[in-house]
Amino acid sequence: MSNSNSQRQQPPYSADEKDPHCPASDTGRASDCNEETSIYDEASIARTIEVAKNAFELKKQELQAVGEVVAAETELLKKSTVITVASLVTAFVFSCFSWIAINVLLGMGLVDLGLHYLLSGAIVFALNVSVVIFALIVAHNMTKRISLRPIFEALLGKAGN
Repeated sequence: MSNSNSQRQQPPYSADEKDPHCPASDTGRASDCNEETSIYDEASIARTIEVAKNAFELKKQELQAVGEVVAAETELLKKSTVITVASLVTAFVFSCFSWIAINVLLGMGLVDLGLHYLLSGAIVFALNVSVVIFALIVAHNMTKRISLRPIFEALLGKAGN
């Protein structure tokens, strides 16, 4: 019991006394106990401002790089859109002329077989209607498989994610 009383009577540690685990220092700060100190142990306002400026500059460079990528992707999208539209128009014009030529040849062939020209025209018309209905059914079924989401992601700069 006398041991516990002696501990209570001891004054608390002060900076004036030597601590066996820490060398004596004038300040009494815990950082003085470290034998190895680095520049990161004590943050100064100047260092904090410098780090913040560096972080801001890096973020600014990152946003500029992202802007350049988005601009390049947009330019690529414009070029590919022009090429696609020109190809579609060319294919459409070619198919229209081909379809008209096939219809004329089919009608002339039916008339040469001895069918009346009204019956020949009705057969060609029915054939055309059936092809259009078939094309509409195929197009309707394809809309279930086609999505515009990749286009919107490319416009928003999220392509490939």
